[in-house]
Amino acid sequence: MYLDLRCGHDHSGQLLKDWGFKGPIIGPFPYVTATFAEDIDIGENRFLPIVSDLLFYGGKYYGDWKLISAEFLSATDRARVQPYSVNALS
Repeated sequence: MYLDLRCGHDHSGQLLKDWGFKGPIIGPFPYVTATFAEDIDIGENRFLPIVSDLLFYGGKYYGDWKLISAEFLSATDRARVQPYSVNALS
């Protein structure tokens, strides 16, 4: 399971005139659970924070994300895949 990060913002208060930028596709994760839009549990006691309704990862903010199973990653998608890094949360 991978998370495709989209609708990227440089900061949480940024107003976009379009759909923003595509971020990385991160994973793989054993599961993904979102509860009350506070954070996203990605397994093994790891979490992705939600800040002002945006997912924070790698110093950027994302307003849209989708789950993709590995077998449905296109060649273009595979080029964007990055292993999850806890260091990207700071």
